[in-house]
Amino acid sequence: MAIKRNTLRQISLKNQIETILLLILMGGFSWLLGAWLFGDSFAYIALMAGVMVLALNPAVSTNMLMRAYRASPLNYHRAPELNQIAQIISQRAKLNHTPELYYVPVSTMNAFATGTQAKAAIGLSHGLLQQLTLEEVAGVLAHEISHIRHNDMRVMAIADTLGNLTRTLSLLGQFILLVSIPMILSGVAEINLLPLALLIAAPTISAIIQLAISRRREYQADLSSAELLGSPQPLIKALRRLDQQNSYWERFYRASSDNGLLRTHPKTEDRIEQLNAVYQAANLEPEQAGYFAGYDPLNFSKTKQSPWSHSLRPRRFSRYFWF
Repeated sequence: MAIKRNTLRQISLKNQIETILLLILMGGFSWLLGAWLFGDSFAYIALMAGVMVLALNPAVSTNMLMRAYRASPLNYHRAPELNQIAQIISQRAKLNHTPELYYVPVSTMNAFATGTQAKAAIGLSHGLLQQLTLEEVAGVLAHEISHIRHNDMRVMAIADTLGNLTRTLSLLGQFILLVSIPMILSGVAEINLLPLALLIAAPTISAIIQLAISRRREYQADLSSAELLGSPQPLIKALRRLDQQNSYWERFYRASSDNGLLRTHPKTEDRIEQLNAVYQAANLEPEQAGYFAGYDPLNFSKTKQSPWSHSLRPRRFSRYFWF
């Protein structure tokens, strides 16, 4: 591989440890709330119930999700080069099954992965396929396949379950506190300020931790993408193109791009900086980093537009929204 495996493994291990610690912290908030409200026994039961729900709850069908997006399959007949790239990357990622590709008729540039390693799907928007080159789309595909490779959907499902449990317990505690106001005012009952502060702050803190987990998984997928392609350059180019779009919408909605705590994804410049750091650590010149090392290289052209960019047209569902 072009990129040093030791460097990738060290950063990967750090990201994995940070994710586990953040999940433990989220679980700790849920346990503290349950223990304060109803005792230790209830706290353990609540956590076990959350684990059981997560284990028994079947994953949302990929076909059902894609139908919700009005997506259509991108098979070999519609996009042979795209499917060839996905197959090679999946082999490099040691996946037993290549994720199914779907065309999402949305004008903005976007991509997402869903499902499990046994049955996964990747949605690629019309805007992304139309505006990115084949090389850049390969970087995006490698990023999404990396999410599947590391079971990030399951990790985020655990974080979401813990976050929902924390919010539910907090709302229940606030309701109990509201009902108890007459007794508190009459002096029959007392209130402890520390649990009260936890009751109010726990949902916000839990949400911030959940966002932090999401950012760690994005960093991990970026590095894995560079490993799978043998170079971080395809993803770096795609990130720069995507950042132009995201910056426009942030300005349009007057969203603050400086508040890193409230972002699901790290800042683009931080992601590119990390990828470049790994790239430079390998002491390679750009032309030395061959894509898909160990396989027949695909002839990516730096100026070649995606061959399907003009053959696939989005459907407009309403006057304002694309589906």
